[in-house]
Amino acid sequence: MLARAMTGIMPRLSPEEDVDISALYSIAGLLPEGRPLLGRRPFRSPHHGIGTAAFLGGGRRIMPGEISLSSGGILFMDEFPLFQRNILEALREPLEQRRIVLQRVSGSVVYPADFQLVAAMNNCPCGFYPDRSRCRCTGAQIRAYMGRLSKPIVERIDICAEARPLSFDMFSKASLGSSASSPSTEAVRKRVERVRAIQQERFGSHPGIRYNGRMGPRETEMFCRTDRSSEKLLSEIFAVRELSGRTYHKILRVARTIADMDSSELIREEHVLEAVQLRSIEDRLGAYGVWKDAHGQ
Repeated sequence: MLARAMTGIMPRLSPEEDVDISALYSIAGLLPEGRPLLGRRPFRSPHHGIGTAAFLGGGRRIMPGEISLSSGGILFMDEFPLFQRNILEALREPLEQRRIVLQRVSGSVVYPADFQLVAAMNNCPCGFYPDRSRCRCTGAQIRAYMGRLSKPIVERIDICAEARPLSFDMFSKASLGSSASSPSTEAVRKRVERVRAIQQERFGSHPGIRYNGRMGPRETEMFCRTDRSSEKLLSEIFAVRELSGRTYHKILRVARTIADMDSSELIREEHVLEAVQLRSIEDRLGAYGVWKDAHGQ
């Protein structure tokens, strides 16, 4: 439900985006009859049993796959660890290059793969962990399940938030108060568009960069300016958590976006703390010993 709702809060389609998306759907034969343009952001939700060609693209005519058909919109991968390992690993290049090159005997084709990845997973195969009154998974089963996600894949995901289960009382209160206290989709979209406008102004002289997530290492160092306390905090976090350069820059870019939401020119300590908390999945995987086991340490 949350993944589907994301298309509603994304900025409205520009005419150029609509043409590009519609061209892909026309190639795939998926454009609605009688409509020259799709007119909406795509939402694709392939099953975890999908084949490689259907996901990445291919076939005799080298057709676009799910990662291209979700360009400009959302690619939702439920039960993320259950997708084939080769599919998960094949996400690395599209997540960074925003395109995919399909090479066949008949030739090669470059398709866009500029999607917003939204992935969901449980804490264990049965889904009840850490409630040991219901979870019967062994430690080895949990490690095997979580271990299907390699560190390079997780490092390429900007935000890894944990959704904790709600008690009945909390759920009831949230349901009753949702209409009065929760902002509407339109209100959230306007906030997103306001922050996007800040970023478009920032990158006006940098062609090819439209928002913070597109910054490379050089732009990250240039635009993610911190105050003294947040710089010290980042230094401590980098040392204690033994961050890779990719993860460090992702934390900076997320913190930059949080600062933009606060209309703050500098990244402050609270922005860094929130960005770090949004990488909790790495702590969970580390607690399972998944990546340490994989490296023999």
